Amino acid sequence: MKISIVTSAPLTEPVVRNRLFPFFEVFQQHGYKVRCICPQSDFNVEHLPEGVTLEQVVIDFVKPRSFVKRALKEAKDASSLLDRAKALGDEQVLVTIPSMFLALFAPIYLRKTVPLIDIRDLSWEYLAENFLIQRLAKRLFRIWFKHSIGFFKLVAATNETEVAYIRNLDKKIDPLLITNGIRRQQFQQLQNTLPSAEKKLTVAYIGNVGLAQRLDTLVEAARRLPEIQFNIVGSGIDESRVRDLIKRYRLENVEMTGRVSWECVLKYYDSAHYLYAQLAPEFSGAMPSKLYEYLSTGKSVIYGGCGQAVEILNQFDGCHVIKPCDPAVLAEKLLELHEGIDRQVLFVTNREVIEKKYVRENAAKLLVERAASI
Repeated sequence: MKISIVTSAPLTEPVVRNRLFPFFEVFQQHGYKVRCICPQSDFNVEHLPEGVTLEQVVIDFVKPRSFVKRALKEAKDASSLLDRAKALGDEQVLVTIPSMFLALFAPIYLRKTVPLIDIRDLSWEYLAENFLIQRLAKRLFRIWFKHSIGFFKLVAATNETEVAYIRNLDKKIDPLLITNGIRRQQFQQLQNTLPSAEKKLTVAYIGNVGLAQRLDTLVEAARRLPEIQFNIVGSGIDESRVRDLIKRYRLENVEMTGRVSWECVLKYYDSAHYLYAQLAPEFSGAMPSKLYEYLSTGKSVIYGGCGQAVEILNQFDGCHVIKPCDPAVLAEKLLELHEGIDRQVLFVTNREVIEKKYVRENAAKLLVERAASI
């Protein structure tokens, strides 16, 4: 059996690799010949797992500022990726989104295949209600997605919120829950994380610096707490704005690293007393995969958010859930924790829960076995 796995982002993106590599590995273990179709990048090949064939599509990575132009570009890019999948003619095609147009256009391009879909995000649901064009687009995409989802022979989603959303659209669909979780190799390395040896209380954010994370909240809290060290490790679309804010306030207690190697990331995990994450309220249906990484260290987690992520965090110890996007609330929580014992405790039971329920390769096996039976 041959399968093409289509993604709208290159393999250079860590979030893409973390989601797809367990699929690559387990599909190959089940005797599949695996092909990855993705946007062209200079470094795709060096990230490609052994035995996987790479099909690159030339796509311009510059994103227009205009919502309409950005949507049209994303639609064009999705068409190019799906057209390549159609031309290759593999028996099965797995499209993985948040690029909603891969889902919306699949019935046009993939009629001669067994189409499968992996839903990592309901991105259209994040469109703003207070802008007329986006509000209308959200409703259009909802209707379009409802008519498209029945085309797929297998539907997978990353959390219970997405599963419930799909079931509400079509009662005949039984979505497969394939949690994001963490790759086994990363989990094994993070189990070696040590309690921080730093004398100064250190708080780390490690992950994507995007609009959904609203990291100005962390910067504003750092402005109020010069006695605490804050490390922001990662890069993303909101990176320049956050850097400018740090520079404007002349904050000496905030380090922003940009993208660093995994080996360097492990050192920042070791140095942190607390690990911080946040999602703005409009993204409450999502579960940041970074939280699985945080929990694997055994260190205490501070999360600004609501919805799906909070439900999952309730399974774990040492997690402090606070109101999102409120620097005063974050600063108050950090002052409360400043002298607490959590700063040096490793919650070993959290690691046990992650290993039992959230290792990606175990979840990927469920999807592959279902796909093989179709």
